[in-house]
Amino acid sequence: MERLIIVGAGDFGREVLSWVMDVPESARTWKIAGFLDDRPQILDGYNLPYGILGAPKSYSLHPDDRMVVAIGEPKARRKYVDILEHRNAHFTSIIHPSVVLGLKNKWGPGCIFCPGVVITTNVRIGNHVILNCHSGAGHDAVIGNFCTLSGGVDITGHVTLEEEVFLGSHATVLPHSTVGKGAFVGAGSVVMRHVKANTKVFGIPALPIGEAEN
Repeated sequence: MERLIIVGAGDFGREVLSWVMDVPESARTWKIAGFLDDRPQILDGYNLPYGILGAPKSYSLHPDDRMVVAIGEPKARRKYVDILEHRNAHFTSIIHPSVVLGLKNKWGPGCIFCPGVVITTNVRIGNHVILNCHSGAGHDAVIGNFCTLSGGVDITGHVTLEEEVFLGSHATVLPHSTVGKGAFVGAGSVVMRHVKANTKVFGIPALPIGEAEN
């Protein structure tokens, strides 16, 4: 059986552990092994059933290891994926049992679909994408590699998110809009038109307030 390893033992990593523990034993193709993190003491005081196995750069990989990177910030997540890919690590996706999946959807490795996520139909999702609790993607949406949808985000039909987009909690992107690579959409914002790459937007309607952090 494969060994599931969560990369990143911070706040979101501990949440992801909860979600993978919700997967019924009969539906698992893996057993939970633990975390990788550069901070060996980060789980002190939490009394979790799984601990830190090592650091991403130095952990001795096993042939049956399957990784998922539980780091919310897109560029940081990409950094650790690159480190592990360089070491020939393998990745898997985590889908909580409560997720609703329609017909003809596709997604790549390393994705995390948290409780209450709804993905309707003909949605294309890239690699290492996070859809946090109660977020959703409407028909024919395209979500690029390393995007993060925070809790309650609503991606409507025919929306395109380019790579490394971050959407704050309860943000909405209206139909046929495009959000450029590396853009940051603030919590509660409503995107009614296109957002340029590496731009931070906020409000209703979402308007530029600066450059997204690199």
